[in-house]
Amino acid sequence: MGILYEMLITLTCSPAMLFSSFAGSDDPVFRFTFVILEILIGALVGSASYWWWRNGYRQRLFATGFFILTH
Repeated sequence: MGILYEMLITLTCSPAMLFSSFAGSDDPVFRFTFVILEILIGALVGSASYWWWRNGYRQRLFATGFFILTH
């Protein structure tokens, strides 16, 4: 469930990433690889977040997210 949720979030950001200069190259293969890596990393983060949430680490999860957003 967590993987699907995070992949949904990542996929909504990926089309913008495909056409942005942040990808660093005009090569479509490089951009495609970049987006696939982004999805895989997002799925890993999502599954870890979901595991933390299911096991009662809600406060720690929110504290970590807040720290990442503010630093």
